[in-house]
Amino acid sequence: MVLASGAEARDSHGMPLTSRLLGCALITTAACSDRPAMTGTEGTTGSAASTGAEPSSGDVPTGPTVGATDTSATSETAGVTIEPTTASTTGEPVDTTRGPPGTTSTGVDGTTSTGADETTGELPAPACPSPCERGLTHEGDLSIKPGDSTADLVCVTRITGDLLIFGDVDDATLVNLSGLEQVDGLLRIQDNNLLTGLAPFACLREVDGLLLGSLPALVDVSALEGLEKLGRFSMFLTGAPLPKLTGQPLGLHTLELTSHPTLADLDALATWTAGGETLEVTLQDMPALGDVSGLAGLLADPAVAPGIYFHGLPKLPSLAGLESVVTASWMILEDLPLIADLNPLAKLESAGQLGLLGMPLVKSLKGLGKFKTAQWLFLGGCVNGWPESGGMAGLTSLAGLDALTSVEVLAVVNSPKIDSLAGAPALKGVQQGLHLINDPQL
Repeated sequence: MVLASGAEARDSHGMPLTSRLLGCALITTAACSDRPAMTGTEGTTGSAASTGAEPSSGDVPTGPTVGATDTSATSETAGVTIEPTTASTTGEPVDTTRGPPGTTSTGVDGTTSTGADETTGELPAPACPSPCERGLTHEGDLSIKPGDSTADLVCVTRITGDLLIFGDVDDATLVNLSGLEQVDGLLRIQDNNLLTGLAPFACLREVDGLLLGSLPALVDVSALEGLEKLGRFSMFLTGAPLPKLTGQPLGLHTLELTSHPTLADLDALATWTAGGETLEVTLQDMPALGDVSGLAGLLADPAVAPGIYFHGLPKLPSLAGLESVVTASWMILEDLPLIADLNPLAKLESAGQLGLLGMPLVKSLKGLGKFKTAQWLFLGGCVNGWPESGGMAGLTSLAGLDALTSVEVLAVVNSPKIDSLAGAPALKGVQQGLHLINDPQL
């Protein structure tokens, strides 16, 4: 589908748009101090390692090579610095109070703490056991591909950039990321035929974006259920269920589910929460999806004007789940052959764009009785309609748009039964353009 100029819907394939098998205790047996020594500028000894391997395909992006880390000295490899979390990039101390019992940590306010409970004096058990005395921060992006060594990442708890994992990287390689708790950028796992679960990420708590793509063997993502902050979630060409996330507030702003062969409902989203003023939801090419009511919680915030794009959902019989939407940045509902009415949209009052196409069972727009204004309103394919684009085969008029008063562009495309533009009594005209394409009765 080609949207009219100004549309914001995106295909989740484009970047611009597992049970807890081993649990948090899954860690490498080698502690940080057991690694080879490296030579430091202050007489500290150590070694630096780099994979140096080139990707096997031009489709796999390259990133900083995996370099050695040390708990007491800063290591620089290919321009990427890995530092202890007791010193941030600005030189200010960061909180390390989740360190192992018996250690003294420097907090963000400059004070020291042993991590003991003030009321009982007891030391709390760390959320994710680690073999390292202190967690390390990997500065910048990190790319891991088949054949790369991750032995030097065992103490890393935070990555300040993106973590990109491409190709058939196995569990034995990813196990060294078991202490990872935070990814400031995107965690992207793609084109992997081996992974059946994501146990090495059971300690992950915060990530700006999570993309799981082309992972045909992945069947279990429950290791992600400890996530407390998640901005973007994208899944395509992957048959795994959705993780049940209970982090409050989660802060989701983008949800993209594309080409999922077996997902039948969105019930796992019931506890997910949105963040900010925008929320983009894309559900595309999902042959088994028969219920979207799990979106209701995400869409419940009246301060959020969501962008919604449904396309290619052949088993979806109802739009239940969209009842709370009053204002939409855009709403495109396309190729939904079982949808018979628009009643769940009864509260919708305005939209930047509202597009309805490929819903032949919809015979009336009466579910849009409160809809007042739109920049673009198109019934049937886009304004440059092409012969194969979906129309609204069941509509005969605009009946049901009782409250509509203002439309900048109105398009009626490939809708052979529409023989009148009556049915919108409050609409006196359109501001910019009226497009009637392939409508023989008109």
